[in-house]
Amino acid sequence: MFTHLSPAAFSWKEFWRTDIISGWTINFIPEPETGFLAFPVLLLLLALVIFLALLALKRSLSGRIIFVSAVASLTTVAFLHAFRMDYNWASMLKRDAPYLYNADVGERFKTMNVYDFHRFTEEVKKAVPEGQTLRTIPIDREKEMTAHYLTLRGNYYLLPVMTSREGRFIWVYAFHEFSYDPDHEVLEIHGLRFRARLYRFFDGGGMLFEVLEGRP
Repeated sequence: MFTHLSPAAFSWKEFWRTDIISGWTINFIPEPETGFLAFPVLLLLLALVIFLALLALKRSLSGRIIFVSAVASLTTVAFLHAFRMDYNWASMLKRDAPYLYNADVGERFKTMNVYDFHRFTEEVKKAVPEGQTLRTIPIDREKEMTAHYLTLRGNYYLLPVMTSREGRFIWVYAFHEFSYDPDHEVLEIHGLRFRARLYRFFDGGGMLFEVLEGRP
């Protein structure tokens, strides 16, 4: 859960919504509106209230009692936080199960509207020669978030074909920013240039390039 040290803009109703999925992680919770208090501060105050309540129940104080009460109060707050996260997962599982349960991988990707991309990665896996790796293309996460995360997803789909900085092949799909000069065999992708030849063109516009020796 991402939290900030400033008052949140979401209502408590928004806090319990489970259909908000961040682009960088599925574990995203909108913070509730807490007036002048930020949500992390509210959690710490709750832990403090529990801590004082536990001490008030004791007839005498000792170092051990203070330590146990502190651990118990923080554990309780952590449990509430974890419960909200698990609630998020359980709700999404309840929503997805009717569509994905007992469905094969292809049907699941169709349901998720990424079937064409998954089919492309399956074709790339077949096209890459045995023992060869795909080159990792660094993409600025802040400036090109969609391309960054879809590239990571594509590399996952492409397993067991591995990626490396010195990989011989580069895969390109619609969300990449690239250009290719076939006359000079120069591929430019996300600000990087390579001498490369078009190794394979796939239905839907996806391509696989083989990196050549030397610089463009």
